Order: sequence, then C-alpha cells, then structure tokens
Amino acid sequence: MASSNPSWSLLPFDLVENILYKVPVESLVRFKSTCKQWCALLNDKRFIYKHLDLSREGLIRVHDRKSCQFINLETLSLSSLQGPSYIYSMTHCDGLLLCEFKSNDKDRKFAVWNPFLSRVKWIKPSSSYSEYWDICGFGYDN
Repeated sequence: MASSNPSWSLLPFDLVENILYKVPVESLVRFKSTCKQWCALLNDKRFIYKHLDLSREGLIRVHDRKSCQFINLETLSLSSLQGPSYIYSMTHCDGLLLCEFKSNDKDRKFAVWNPFLSRVKWIKPSSSYSEYWDICGFGYDN
C-alpha cells in the first residue's frame, strides 16, 4: 500500500529549510501552498531575513527617468516598474523599494515595488502631505 505522505516529508525539516534558502524568491511564493509547515516557515521573519542575506544582489537600471528595471543576478529574471512621471527618489528596505514620482512641484505619486515578485502598490499621500517639510521613508513598526 502506498504511503499518503509525500517523499519530501521524509527529509529532516532543517534539511528542507536549507534547501529552500537556495530557491529563488519567485519560486518560494508557489511553495506556500505545499503544506502548513512550509507556509509558516516562508512567512517567518527569521527565514525571510536569512533568505535575503543569502540571496545574490540584483541590478537596478533607471531608463528615461520614468521607468526602472530590476535584474535578478541569480535567475536573470527581469522586473520593471513604469511610473506616471519621472522618478524623483528611491529608498529601499528589505528588498522593497519606495519610489517617488514627480511631474511638477505639487503632483507626486508613491509606489512600493517588490522587484522580486514584480508587484507594485501605489500609495496616495495624505491630504496633510507637504512637499517641503515632509520626509518619505518606510520600514517595519511592531
């Protein structure tokens, strides 16, 4: 009678974890549905930070000041972000980029871009946002 457990479940979990550190982040997203244990691991901040530390760096290229591309040097995959106006500034935190686009002194747009997953979240500044006095940045808040 065949076992109902997949063959990967026979491996010690620390070995599975070490293998997953070597997998490109684009593929890790698909593995979250493998099992509850893998989903918990892939969402664990310790795993995320170690995976980021072990990942090879990428290359960001700004093209015509309106778009930028991220080239993953590990997989050679390409991710692009096209803005509505020219890129005014970029700030990074744990693999995410905060991009500020500016078409004139009053029209500014912001995007948080995850180049590994090719996902963009556009952010509208609050009505109290002042170009001259406010500083833009992002990070984690427990």
